[in-house]
Amino acid sequence: MTRILATLLLVGLASPAAAHLMPANNGTVSVKEHNVYTVITVPVSALSGFDDNGDNLIDTAELGRHNANLRTQIDARMHITADAAVAVEGLTFVVSALDGQDQDAPVDYVVAMNVRRFAQPPRIVEVWTDLFGTAKADRRLAMIATNPGGEERAVLSPGKSKHRFFSNVALRK
Repeated sequence: MTRILATLLLVGLASPAAAHLMPANNGTVSVKEHNVYTVITVPVSALSGFDDNGDNLIDTAELGRHNANLRTQIDARMHITADAAVAVEGLTFVVSALDGQDQDAPVDYVVAMNVRRFAQPPRIVEVWTDLFGTAKADRRLAMIATNPGGEERAVLSPGKSKHRFFSNVALRK
């Protein structure tokens, strides 16, 4: 699991330093060997039980205090299967959307990084979520998925909360 954790962090954080770790309303799915790595932004209005000061934002102190609860909510509301199989093991991290010197500032979304290991290398990956916020802009999630055979894009929304990536493309060996 340590190797999976290290790889997840490299995949999720391998971008130049910027104000935001990942732009709002975006996500990625990356298939590598037996693993599916997912990084999505989650509007805080889609989550509950963290807003200790009532400002409708999350700061690093609230994130630290409620991280286990946030991970549980995200795991329950984001399902990832591969070839209709459930993962044999997985791990989720929730971090601030900010990167760099402003990291302690309150934000209106967090970044959830997830890795799921499957018994067989995934060919078709299905993602389902209802982690949509209350603001109009937070009612969509633009996803980019990659595997050794290419890339696929999809937009998830409350009316289309599930997508099967690579269902029309065979995974190259």
